[in-house]
Amino acid sequence: MMTARDFARLLIKLMGVFVLALTLVQLSQAISYLPTYANQGSLLAVLFLYLVPILIGALIGWFLFKSDRLIADKVMFTDTGDNPSGSLNFEKAEEILISLLGIYLWAYGLIGLARTLGLVASLTTADHPGLSEDTLWSSYLIPSLAQITVGTLIFLSSRGIVVLRRRFLDIRDKTRALGMDE
Repeated sequence: MMTARDFARLLIKLMGVFVLALTLVQLSQAISYLPTYANQGSLLAVLFLYLVPILIGALIGWFLFKSDRLIADKVMFTDTGDNPSGSLNFEKAEEILISLLGIYLWAYGLIGLARTLGLVASLTTADHPGLSEDTLWSSYLIPSLAQITVGTLIFLSSRGIVVLRRRFLDIRDKTRALGMDE
């Protein structure tokens, strides 16, 4: 029988493989673009724009794959002891999946931040000042930072989200039983 911790570890490993697979796809795209961009700009700019964010994505995927026990322990930190065997039930699976959504948002927020820094580094040259500060913040930094923040909050509050959802469902069921939802 699969325990909740085993389920969490499996999904975290799958998330790591997913991030690594997407990173490989992005690497193949970056390699196909290298000749075009290498002729238009400096090799350093191309490295910052493509390869540094891909490297960071690969490191995040590798970390998720290799640190499944550590992350699963963090996902399971809210275990109340109601389920001493650690068996998987619907509520625990829901909590794990919500935590995984937070990890996904956090990871892709970091990758987006790395891409933004790569873009800034590639566009900033002696004869070109780069992006305007307003464009940099509104189009690049704020979305990545928001994704990191929301991902972290979802990860840290997955148990609370599940409990809140259950309470809303209980209230809905009670109002239906009383005939008040018409």
